[in-house]
Amino acid sequence: NFADFDGDGDLDLLCGEFLDGFTYFQNIGSATNPEYGAGLKLVAADGQALAMHLQMITPTALDWDKDGDFDLIVGDEDGRVALVENVSPEGASLPVFKQPVYFQQEADELSSAHSPHHLPTIGIKTVTKIFFAEIPPAILLSSLTSMAKARNGRLRNY
Repeated sequence: NFADFDGDGDLDLLCGEFLDGFTYFQNIGSATNPEYGAGLKLVAADGQALAMHLQMITPTALDWDKDGDFDLIVGDEDGRVALVENVSPEGASLPVFKQPVYFQQEADELSSAHSPHHLPTIGIKTVTKIFFAEIPPAILLSSLTSMAKARNGRLRNY
């Protein structure tokens, strides 16, 4: 997902991995001429790997708690949805997130999705991708091209 995670005015990229982790690509270029650094696996505020419980996770960046940074709403392959709160210190070059907290859901396909954190109940049957914003095609193409260069010409489907 593209968002300005480091607060420098350009779009960085955060990808959900096929397995349960997240990879962050910092835009080391500019907003008009993006260039992406090598992918870095994210570590949570607790020092452990930032990870979901299942595979094929789909993060979407938005300021959920209205504190001025980009949090993540993340869908798992089984349809569960979690909040991953951004708790980055001021001026951090890498985003720092709390471990995921799953929403309590009511869904036909889920036998139980209990949350110890008393989050609101939401009625979602299956989640494949949550998407809140559009990226202009020219910026998206330039960003993907830059990311492919950072990965030695290999661009994977995220």
